Amino acid sequence: MSKRFQVSNLHAVEILDSRARPTLAVTLTTTDGTRVRACVPAGVSTGTREAVELRDSDQTRYNGQGVLTAIGHINGEIVQALTGRTFASAAELDRALLGLDGTETKSRLGTNAVIGVSPAVIRAEAALAGRELWQHPAQIAGTTPRLPVPHFHVVNGGAHAVNNLDFQEFMPAPLGAPSLPEALRAETEVYARLKARLAALGQPTGLGDEGGFAPAIDRPEDVLKLIVDAITDVGYTAGRDGVAIWTQPPASSAALTAFITSRVPPSRATSSSIAPACYAVDTRSSGDYSCRQVHRVPASRGERAPVPGAHWPPRSSPNHEDASGRCSHVCWSRRPLRWHSFLRGRRLRSVE
Repeated sequence: MSKRFQVSNLHAVEILDSRARPTLAVTLTTTDGTRVRACVPAGVSTGTREAVELRDSDQTRYNGQGVLTAIGHINGEIVQALTGRTFASAAELDRALLGLDGTETKSRLGTNAVIGVSPAVIRAEAALAGRELWQHPAQIAGTTPRLPVPHFHVVNGGAHAVNNLDFQEFMPAPLGAPSLPEALRAETEVYARLKARLAALGQPTGLGDEGGFAPAIDRPEDVLKLIVDAITDVGYTAGRDGVAIWTQPPASSAALTAFITSRVPPSRATSSSIAPACYAVDTRSSGDYSCRQVHRVPASRGERAPVPGAHWPPRSSPNHEDASGRCSHVCWSRRPLRWHSFLRGRRLRSVE
């Protein structure tokens, strides 16, 4: 059981993220003197039902990307609403935050304001319980802490690179690695070999927005073949027993439809054709929950697997409820060649 706590102070400031864009950092202090800090990341690719991130739109500062409005909400209204109150858990404080905002998409206070406070609170709760942050969520959920499988960006497309590649992200996923050091070794060796292969083809080896290569390659299947070849070159098995490949399809249903129709006859460009075509939409990104047929596979074919997160800040909560059990992202592996869609509930289901 979490220890009850009381917030004595909250303070937000404007900082710069890894893209040199303004974001915010929140410092939270409890009445017993516990002091923690959390920073808010942001992406460049947004969906049609994205929770609203407040930007100032003041063109005289940071090209309109400043976050002083969201900071003002934290240092004003949120501080007034939360300080001096006793909370039984971080979840209770989160509910208070959502109630204070009062909108489905967090558009009044701004999701960057809400998300700035929320991780600071969970850090404080962990500290008060005498646990490390990585231990705390598992304790709350009643599970055993486990290290996630590391996923490294190796190729960028979409909004993350200046090329014509439909898919935004390609990441090797060493699912078969026996330990974290061996997983990191596999990722690094595959990355180095992929760079060498791209250079040998005369492709640029400059980096995209997410740190992966941004080659002048249009077809995702060509990128997948390059990565599989890099995996096998350095002695690993391409697949779930070795190194699989996680990828994010187009972020909107329109982009996905265009991608599908370019590869299957128009009469078959429906949700039922996506599974045979081996593609699936990131519904949490696009807000499109129509591709249900992709996931109708026998439960006996599922197995436990980690779910790589894609977006932060998260989508509005009703969309998470709508997306339950539906497609999030795609993991491609070879055993033989197959696609696997990572679904909520941490299951890896084969889509053939």
